[in-house]
Amino acid sequence: MLQGNSTATLKDPLDGQPFENNTIPSGRFDAVARNVLAFIPAPNRPQDPALNYGRAATTLNDWDQFHIKADWNISSKNRAFARYSYVDERLLQPTLLPNQGLSRPLGDQNVVLEDTHIVSSSLVNELHLGWNHNRAFNVNQEAFGADKARDIGLQNTPTNPASFALPQFAMANFSPIGQNFTQNQEAVDNLYGFSDNLSYTRGRHAMKVGADIRLDRLFVGSDYPSSPYFTFSGQYSGDSVADFLLGLPIISSTFFGDSRAHYTSWQWSFYAQDNFKVTPTLNLYFGLRYEIPGQFVERDDKQGYFDFSTKQVRTIKNDHLPRTLRPTDMNNFAPRFGFAYSVHPRTVIRGGFGIFYDLISANETQHRGVLLPPVEQIVTLNNTLPTPSYQLSRLFPPPTFATTFQPVTQIIADRTPYVYQYNLNVQHQINSVLVELGYVGLVAHKLNRRFNNNLAAPGPGSLESRRPYKGFPDILTSQNDGWSDYNGLNFKAEKNFSKGLLLLFAYTYGKALDIGGPDEYAHRDSTGVLKDLRGPAQIDTRQRAVTSYVYELPFGKGKKVLGNVSNSAVSGLVGGWQINGISTFASGHPLTPSMPFDNAQIGARRYQPGNCTGPLNSSGLQSEIRNHATLFPYFNVQNVLPPPPGTMGSCGRNGIIGPGINNWDLGLIKNTQVTEGVAVQFRAEFFNAWNHAQFNGLNTSIGNPNFGRLTSARAPRDIQFGLKFLF
Repeated sequence: MLQGNSTATLKDPLDGQPFENNTIPSGRFDAVARNVLAFIPAPNRPQDPALNYGRAATTLNDWDQFHIKADWNISSKNRAFARYSYVDERLLQPTLLPNQGLSRPLGDQNVVLEDTHIVSSSLVNELHLGWNHNRAFNVNQEAFGADKARDIGLQNTPTNPASFALPQFAMANFSPIGQNFTQNQEAVDNLYGFSDNLSYTRGRHAMKVGADIRLDRLFVGSDYPSSPYFTFSGQYSGDSVADFLLGLPIISSTFFGDSRAHYTSWQWSFYAQDNFKVTPTLNLYFGLRYEIPGQFVERDDKQGYFDFSTKQVRTIKNDHLPRTLRPTDMNNFAPRFGFAYSVHPRTVIRGGFGIFYDLISANETQHRGVLLPPVEQIVTLNNTLPTPSYQLSRLFPPPTFATTFQPVTQIIADRTPYVYQYNLNVQHQINSVLVELGYVGLVAHKLNRRFNNNLAAPGPGSLESRRPYKGFPDILTSQNDGWSDYNGLNFKAEKNFSKGLLLLFAYTYGKALDIGGPDEYAHRDSTGVLKDLRGPAQIDTRQRAVTSYVYELPFGKGKKVLGNVSNSAVSGLVGGWQINGISTFASGHPLTPSMPFDNAQIGARRYQPGNCTGPLNSSGLQSEIRNHATLFPYFNVQNVLPPPPGTMGSCGRNGIIGPGINNWDLGLIKNTQVTEGVAVQFRAEFFNAWNHAQFNGLNTSIGNPNFGRLTSARAPRDIQFGLKFLF
């Protein structure tokens, strides 16, 4: 077919008539397509027309690392150390066609310098200096080489060397040619740190003050679709490969502008704390931390944002905005308080409260200008039917920024995310068992969320007429208006190692709520109301119990059984055995029954719940599944109905509790002392020892034949053996 001939009928898009002998004349081949043919290898599997090419490709995963550390005792009151770490990793994931694999060169370097100086018996100073370098690329293996897009005859293509590999040509029913247009990512981060801590002890007070200052220099290259790509459907000639040879894509896309950015940020933190021993049985802890979050400044002032009130892009250069773009949050005071009270020599009560602030997200900072003109923009050209309006050899036209585009933006008035944390627990010693009962809670505010801020209101009619910002498609928006909370009761019992037994049991009953995880992107309606999103967090695990144990069998020398046996062979055979394990029981994560398509007609299909007419969870059904009586249904599927078109369903978010965990990991260990300095250890390890079915695939897609059915499970029993020589 790559020669232009086919056994199927090929029609000429110019007149709609079949090509003679179903063969495209070579003179009709598009110039760009002709050049791309040189990158397509000849078939090597003629016996299989459907899979006529294959190769045994090698995956590369090489890494090197080393660490150097030096300690220096300068004097009896002054010591220092230095450490340098280096990690280099080279990963290549090949694809079917040669030279189109994914290259991921990663690297880290780290330097730490520390000096501890004892000023006096009550005053100590600790100085820390650090540098951390991180390099993370995710590009085509031919990136940074020759500009393949220009070499094959395309014009006005991206100028970032990370995009210089062959563009992607995707033909329906065939493997694509060229790079994955979304994979180009570059990031180089240099973080410099300075911190100093001064400790002072006086009487019943142990006080500490300090500062932590960080300079972050971040380079970010292409992070969004940044390479040309073309889709061929066969709608012009009747065959997608023929459309390619004729240079007639149905969709073409490219990127222009410069997505490379150089950010700089300063972060300042200061603190003071006092550990006050009020009485021998009561300690109080006071602390205050003040943080100035570092706003990122772009070297060339490329940052900007989409102004929803004017429907215009505002940039630092054009609108004379502050270089930080968003105001710095100057009221980030974080008090801390805690106490420990010994009610009895065997009983201690502890509690605490604190406010903690998050760092400014560099990832979200890229929303200040990414895909916004006049900095950069993705251009998508839809070809016309039945007569095409352009060919490959005429692409791409000179770049001009469109007046309508798909914005990606950030709300610049956002505050710093913060969380209130608090806890109270009681510990009591009963013989060799330590028992602890506690409560843990937190409330987080101003959490970052991403959402589509231009969804249409549910209903009939065109999307454009119902969008709040007409003239624009989706508007991916980053905003700090998220919220979450968690409340949990914890119980722990720990038996210290005695008589060959070590035992630890921990149980948690908790509840995590928020207003949306990754599935929430399309759910926020045009009114901006968030209360309807409140529900169990996707990570919510209502109950979890974990028991870990180590038991040395009482056989052999020095043990209760056969402890005095004189035969060394018998003693070596029966002694040194140990059983250990971890048993985990947990309830499942929550899920939502949702429509698999845009039933509400809002412009996005993600997270559109169904209509719930009754309770969803059924302990009876789940009991039958645990007893292997059935795999369907897992919940009351009869109580879920598809909502009428143009409406959102009534089901609350995350109302289904998915399958939980019942897992036992066990180990049998035999230690044998061969000589005084040589020992042998044999290990037999059983993961999911009882081979319980650990289900994790619950279909919640309304209308799917598998709706309500468990479709997959975690790993079955896995047994491994090991032998270790110790000398």
